[in-house]
Amino acid sequence: VVAAFRGQRLGRRDWASLAALGAGLVLLCVTADPRPAAPLALPGQWVLLAATVVPVALGLVGLRLRGRAAAAVLAASAGLAWTGVALASRAFSAEPLGWSALAHPLVWTVVVQGVLGTVFFALALQRGDVTTVTAVTFMLELLVPSLLGLWLFGDGVLPGQAPVAVLGFVLAVGGTVALVRFAE
Repeated sequence: VVAAFRGQRLGRRDWASLAALGAGLVLLCVTADPRPAAPLALPGQWVLLAATVVPVALGLVGLRLRGRAAAAVLAASAGLAWTGVALASRAFSAEPLGWSALAHPLVWTVVVQGVLGTVFFALALQRGDVTTVTAVTFMLELLVPSLLGLWLFGDGVLPGQAPVAVLGFVLAVGGTVALVRFAE
């Protein structure tokens, strides 16, 4: 959308993909059950911090590749790192606030994976086009935390809204895939 405001001409497929992605995200937002997250046990919190090795390992592979493959792998690394940020943030919402939070593994997960996600995203943008990099990153940020949120935190959708949530999920993923496929 920003590219269009800057004068770049977007085709019908681009606008349709953006519309599907936007509509899907709106449907997911309005169908989400707003209840608090279930607490994550301390071992799970440390596992979430240790899971930092996954985006790091994938990012190191991406740094060795060239061209579009490098951009896609680095974008995936960014998406997975920001997934860690989303999960740690969700889990931390169930924790009490105080100075002791500075030593909390969830806070360090947010810091470390947030920095990694930003670095890998910037590196991906150096190697590929912004549409593809952003679409790959957003799709992973949508899929992985959503599925893990259902499993780890008891997240769900409002009663009777499951079909609308599924439609939103399909539209968001479909719009993202279309952006990647048809990006110039």
